[in-house]
Amino acid sequence: MKFVICFFSVWACYPLGWGNGEAMAQRLQLQITEVQERDPLAGIWNYEVLGVVNGYEKGLLIITKSNGDYIVEVVLDQGSLPTYDVGVMDNTIQFLVNIDGTERVAVVLEVNGHEFKGEAITKEGRYSLNGTKKFPEK
Repeated sequence: MKFVICFFSVWACYPLGWGNGEAMAQRLQLQITEVQERDPLAGIWNYEVLGVVNGYEKGLLIITKSNGDYIVEVVLDQGSLPTYDVGVMDNTIQFLVNIDGTERVAVVLEVNGHEFKGEAITKEGRYSLNGTKKFPEK
């Protein structure tokens, strides 16, 4: 499978003059909920990496699917990081991300309902990850 990076691009699907904000939010919620029912990996996930303190310890993973390909983006306080070489097998998702511009980190996550556990593999070692689904809600 081939994966592409995306950050909240679903908002771009709606023309500017299309109803009030509340109605648009309800349509967006319905659309994401429908995708979630078909694909439990899709959504916005809170994550925490144990043992790191350099700004990468907490953030969001945004996982979407477009044209059969998964898209993963890591969102941090200081910005977002695209991922590449995303792969999915059953309830396991894996991808690569570059941090600090050059260091490649491999991430492997096993999703179980609205939670995941996994690890990030760096040149310094392996770090445990935990996450919970933030959106769409249960």
